[in-house]
Amino acid sequence: MGRFLNSFTVGLSDTSAELYEINPKPEAEEDALFPLLNAHAERLRDEVGGRAHWYRLDGTWFVAVVGAHDRRKTVESVNRQDLHRHGEIELDFSRDSDFKLIQRAIFDALESEIGRSDDYWFDNRRYRKRVYAENAEWSLRGFDVYPGVKLRLDAHDGLTLTLDPTLGTHSSETLADYLADDSWSRGRIEAELDDQFVFERPDRRTVTLVDILEEPVSEVEVEDGKSVLKYARQEYGDRFAERIDDTEPTVLVSFDSGDIYSAAPSLLRYAPTDKRPDEVSQLAAFGPEERWQRTREFLDVVRGFEIGNVDVTVDTDPIRREVSRYGYPTLWFGRDEAVKMAVGMENQTRPGQKITEEYWNPIKSGYLEKFGPRRTFGDLIETALVFPDEEYEAALEAYESIRNYTEEKLGLRLNERPAPFAYDVEEDVAEPGGLGTVRYHSRVSP
Repeated sequence: MGRFLNSFTVGLSDTSAELYEINPKPEAEEDALFPLLNAHAERLRDEVGGRAHWYRLDGTWFVAVVGAHDRRKTVESVNRQDLHRHGEIELDFSRDSDFKLIQRAIFDALESEIGRSDDYWFDNRRYRKRVYAENAEWSLRGFDVYPGVKLRLDAHDGLTLTLDPTLGTHSSETLADYLADDSWSRGRIEAELDDQFVFERPDRRTVTLVDILEEPVSEVEVEDGKSVLKYARQEYGDRFAERIDDTEPTVLVSFDSGDIYSAAPSLLRYAPTDKRPDEVSQLAAFGPEERWQRTREFLDVVRGFEIGNVDVTVDTDPIRREVSRYGYPTLWFGRDEAVKMAVGMENQTRPGQKITEEYWNPIKSGYLEKFGPRRTFGDLIETALVFPDEEYEAALEAYESIRNYTEEKLGLRLNERPAPFAYDVEEDVAEPGGLGTVRYHSRVSP
């Protein structure tokens, strides 16, 4: 990935990891193997400290620990297996396995650090690392809008952390408010509020709604005979428990890990990823000065923390070497007569308004809705995914968002998942500073 003026060097006081061998070696099928490895990692983290994750070396599965406080030789683990200390390795972040280990450790540690703050919370979904402010900056059409930053860790002659300012949206009303509204049946809620919810508790989490039960929160037991309501009061505190009505129905929610929990709908707020108002996208089109100001504000939040006994520091000055500026491209729209869109031209969706970098993205969406996409030779629409090797899943996630948008707004249906176009080619992109190796993955037609 490229380096930008909102990318910062990350320093570690120690770049080694402890490897623990699993004995006897795991022989579970693939669908059961990773839950087992995750259980071993959690056990090891609890016993020796730091951050643990499964690690594959020369075809053998290990559990690797970054920042361990204790170097004991053997740890009794789950499934009648033991973890034996195998030795220490020096991490090389140019290796994918080592980079993923430190990436996981950094984001998990950062989540714990921010979780102790009353002013911010960390969205640590698998492909979505973001930090949001606790307090909303605006309210807009039934949504509260929160300032935040997207986080991305890369390995460029070391580690770099990129902060990209963004906005998050949560519904102003809770799921309990929807359930109490006669115009919102349970079927409608399950059909229309099918995206993510924010589970408001001391350590906020993003969850998916699984089911709405008939039993109230005062009767459904979750742990040691405690009801959902009593558990919330003891574990979350009165600040959260006092929002809950003891007669409201219990709901089941799924975490990113796949674990399902019982929860109170008064602590859930709808947080759509693709269905937020267009005005929010316009608000998120920050100009250069505002973008830098917001970056600096959140840099103070993430610039120093610990992975066990390893100190992590983030430079306060951005990386400036080998940084190039990539301008906004000229785009063409329309089926018959081509309509040109470029920075500095008049906005043809709003006469009298110029196209600027600050509002380039929402203006582009307006052109797409008004004029439609430009057709290629033979009246075919081709879509290409271009992405670094390690961003395959993120590229598919982005493609799915585009696919939903084009079908909803334009009536165009792209393939559900792009299939290989007979070949994969890897080339170094010849740009100043280089974007690294990029795979031209596929082309699809509707």
